[in-house]
Amino acid sequence: MNKIENHKRKNRRKPVKSVNWNISGICNYDCSYCVSKPGLNKKISYPDPYGFLDMFSKKLKGSWRFHLAGSGEPLLVPNFSKIVSELTKMGHGIYISTNFSLPLEKLLEICNVANRDNLWLSVSLHLEFADVDDFFKKAIEVRKNIGYRFSATSVARKDQVSKLKEIGNRFRKEKIRFIMRPERTVNNTAQPFVDYSKKELDIISKFNKKKVFFDESISNLKGKLCLAGSKYFIISEKGDVWRCFPAARHKDKNGYLGNLLKGDFELKKDPSVCPYENCYCRLPITNNLIVDDIDL
Repeated sequence: MNKIENHKRKNRRKPVKSVNWNISGICNYDCSYCVSKPGLNKKISYPDPYGFLDMFSKKLKGSWRFHLAGSGEPLLVPNFSKIVSELTKMGHGIYISTNFSLPLEKLLEICNVANRDNLWLSVSLHLEFADVDDFFKKAIEVRKNIGYRFSATSVARKDQVSKLKEIGNRFRKEKIRFIMRPERTVNNTAQPFVDYSKKELDIISKFNKKKVFFDESISNLKGKLCLAGSKYFIISEKGDVWRCFPAARHKDKNGYLGNLLKGDFELKKDPSVCPYENCYCRLPITNNLIVDDIDL
């Protein structure tokens, strides 16, 4: 093996086995820019997510990273702390995305039942509903509790980019990561994000180090081998399992992996070719799921 081949071998990246669990379809906010808004309905009765845990223990080998999010607010789910506790006992990592609306004591309770070394918390600031000062105070206290695996995010609406820059600098002074997420368009694959000015793009980029959203070569992975469905999958609130977000959005039967509650869920054994024009999320890149770039 020559030096170049040896260098490439050492620098191959391992895929991160991960699950995006849309654990809640109910939300206490009603954000005007929410891409999940058409599917939200507070009258819908969803299965108790606690009942999913048995299937996880049977079907998933090794340690996985569970992204607990949803089209709604995950922390509103009954027994949420117990779910986090059980997943932690199974040896899984926990990544929670929340609007951070719960009282501080409830937030700290959730942090305390998880293994601190395996807990990531991403809190979303929604200016239409949240009080910035209250949000900021809670962020400081929770950040002290769980350490560096904590970040604050906000959707960069065109009329709020400058304001978010000021808020972001305030967070950064407290050494809290603040990330701006570009505002997505609804049902527009040709232009997945709103039309920002160059000045706005420059500001957003400074608060989004990986710049994944604006790179067309990243958002369009069509034709590439991807481990979605094998080392990554999506679970809907009702237990349906899809290989990835585009498969779920388009209800693509080729990307359907079964239903957890019905017991017919099966992971794929091998990577498959991505058939989608737009990926909608960053995980194939950040979790090293593109086969060309990783060591299987």
